[in-house]
Amino acid sequence: IMQPDSVDVYATDNILKSLREIRTDTVSFELKQDTIRTDIALEKLRNVKAIPDIVNLTLYRITFVKKTTTVRVERINEPKGKRLTLYRPRVDVTYYVDQKIHDNIKPEMFRVVADYNDVADMEPENVELRLLGAPNYVKNVQLLTTESKYQIDEMR
Repeated sequence: IMQPDSVDVYATDNILKSLREIRTDTVSFELKQDTIRTDIALEKLRNVKAIPDIVNLTLYRITFVKKTTTVRVERINEPKGKRLTLYRPRVDVTYYVDQKIHDNIKPEMFRVVADYNDVADMEPENVELRLLGAPNYVKNVQLLTTESKYQIDEMR
């Protein structure tokens, strides 16, 4: 978090028209604690005055853990009278999440689908399983299995 996230800039019209950003000075630190707060000077530009000329930077450390959950595969685009029966109706999904909230993640927060349209015309041996949805705060989400054998059943 950088505060403030903008500054007032005073310069000639020509400089103001071409100026798109003002960078901070380069800093480095070791993240030994959970939170770091520090003031950082803004880069000095010739004939430019920025107010304020220092910003406060707060860095929070997030520890990610790798988790796996089993998710039901949803069948989509089945025409009336047809059913796509999957031999693998559930699939494991792995992801990384902040360790502070990993207990809040539920399988129904993920959406994995098998699309009837992928097999309707050519009838390949397997149907592709696709991840269509996941919480935005989980990272590197992957299906451990990306296809399933299937059969198409006629419904009466």
